[in-house]
Amino acid sequence: MLVFPDRSLFKMDSPFMAAYARLAVQTCHRRGASASAAWRRKFLSKTNPAANERALEKVRLDKLREVRIGHDGTWVAHPGLVAVAEGGFNEHMPGASQLFIHPDGIVGA
Repeated sequence: MLVFPDRSLFKMDSPFMAAYARLAVQTCHRRGASASAAWRRKFLSKTNPAANERALEKVRLDKLREVRIGHDGTWVAHPGLVAVAEGGFNEHMPGASQLFIHPDGIVGA
């Protein structure tokens, strides 16, 4: 029988997941490759505007965290999230990539 950990405990701002994201950026940029962030599994509702606002805010904060640690791009799960993701990257990314960014220090959880 397989036992899996509680997924609700593993958010991208938890220490080991944040370390994993920084390490991914470090590794990609050290090798001259773009670092793309994973997609956030948030979907928009056709019937619940309040749920949409919450989802959009979570995506906005997630994409802001990604661009600030050096990701060069990202994915989204729904076409309605493209503008939110682009907004954070367009505002905080100085050029077409961030290959010059190498998160400092040894990454550890």
